[in-house]
Amino acid sequence: MFRLLLIGRCQQVADLTIEDNVQPTIDQVSDLNIPVGIEQEINLTGITDGNRSISQDITITATSSATGVIPDPIVIYDGNEGPYATLKLTASSAQANITITVTVTDDGDGSNQSTMVFNISSFDSYNNMP
Repeated sequence: MFRLLLIGRCQQVADLTIEDNVQPTIDQVSDLNIPVGIEQEINLTGITDGNRSISQDITITATSSATGVIPDPIVIYDGNEGPYATLKLTASSAQANITITVTVTDDGDGSNQSTMVFNISSFDSYNNMP
């Protein structure tokens, strides 16, 4: 924190806090089991640019460790809707373990990226008798 002395007609003292760029945030998603062939929506929460005093634009990307089983998820994010985003994904083949990596990047200098990783196990859909 800095203390400024403003000199003019009347002297005033003001405190000024300069905030370093802080990494963006995202909450951890628990590992999931999903059925093959059924689109899943996964809610992401706790998304912020990490800074209290300024607002930065945020970009969110998601990648799959096995795009032949689960293509890179679609990210739906509107910064005006709050600290939430949605991933849409579908497992296209059975019984695999895949890692999904979600990266949140802000447009600040320096420390401007956070990564969150979770695992998905896909399985054949239930085949219940009628």
